[in-house]
Amino acid sequence: EGYGASFSSDGSLLVVVRSDHSVAVHCARNLMAAPTEGAQATQQQRQREGGFEEVDEEGGEERGEHGGEGGEWPGRVWTSLPLLHRFEHPAHVHCADLSPAQPIAVTACDDTVARVWSTDTGALLHELRGHAERCTACVFSPDGQHIASVSMDFCPRVWCARTGECTQVIRAGCSARLSRYSFSPDSTRIAFDGSVWEVRSGRAVYRLPGACTDDDGAVQACSFSPDGTQLVCAHLMYVVVVRDAATGSEVTRFSEHGKNVDDAVFSNSGRLLASASQDKTALVYTAGAAGGDLMAFEGFAFDVSNVRFSLDDTLLLAWSDLHTASLFDVASGALLGIAPVHFTVPTSCVFSPDSRLLVLTRSSGSGFAVYEIVGDRESK
Repeated sequence: EGYGASFSSDGSLLVVVRSDHSVAVHCARNLMAAPTEGAQATQQQRQREGGFEEVDEEGGEERGEHGGEGGEWPGRVWTSLPLLHRFEHPAHVHCADLSPAQPIAVTACDDTVARVWSTDTGALLHELRGHAERCTACVFSPDGQHIASVSMDFCPRVWCARTGECTQVIRAGCSARLSRYSFSPDSTRIAFDGSVWEVRSGRAVYRLPGACTDDDGAVQACSFSPDGTQLVCAHLMYVVVVRDAATGSEVTRFSEHGKNVDDAVFSNSGRLLASASQDKTALVYTAGAAGGDLMAFEGFAFDVSNVRFSLDDTLLLAWSDLHTASLFDVASGALLGIAPVHFTVPTSCVFSPDSRLLVLTRSSGSGFAVYEIVGDRESK
């Protein structure tokens, strides 16, 4: 999936796509070390803890108070961080991702080019050229060796992260928009909208019914389980289907949603599944247990388009392309916070590696807001 923001694996860096054709690299190290309990720190304390007062050129300001306008978020909120580098582009940028293995980032731009940058120096390292239409998303493989890029030419490409060489052109032949995709945990396969491909050979492993189409059975999103043995697919026909990742055969089907399902993901332990639907609900299931444990998260004013678990599996984030993001405790179902409307439409939502912070990107100003996650959370 395309990201408007990405944390480094140690949480020290945050890259954010901005609305001014650039990508900003921020230092998040001091935020990760900041206390997450208690009252507001004074301005002098925050300065001693690492200079959170820095403001970007467009007027974003650090906010340490609880809630802010709307008062619906219980923790502190920041809208600026120390700026380390800015990657300038000639056109609109859709996506940025940080390598899990090297100090580099990749970006996807409307000029058809994906670019690889050094996060140490801010230098442009490689231009990944070859797409015929605008490049809309990019992501590193889990081992950091490969980059996958997606374009409106419907021919995803795989690149060597070290050299920038194109190693595969995947002739997906899709009529649908390739927007959500997933590497397998071992980085050997990649799933695009219901079709699975080998990374090194570019060979199609299989295509699922409804793959790369716009019909009623279309696959809206798919992702691998953490152990790589299963693939979960969200379908327009109101269902979530878990499949054998090697063969594509159906393992489990969930049919609890009342409208189209837009997203489905495994938790990081693989024990749970979550789905988002146009019926204004998010559901959490016990993985591999059709008709088993089910928890519904309701009360949304708009269709729910995306869901994500925190890395420790204790939190569920559900958000709409048209409204706000809501954070829930997975074990109890309790609503922990709602990102206020005044931070505008969330275009991407990312947890920090330690699940203490939540980043929502937005389409104006500094491009992001960082939310502190506070309160007791039950473990599951």
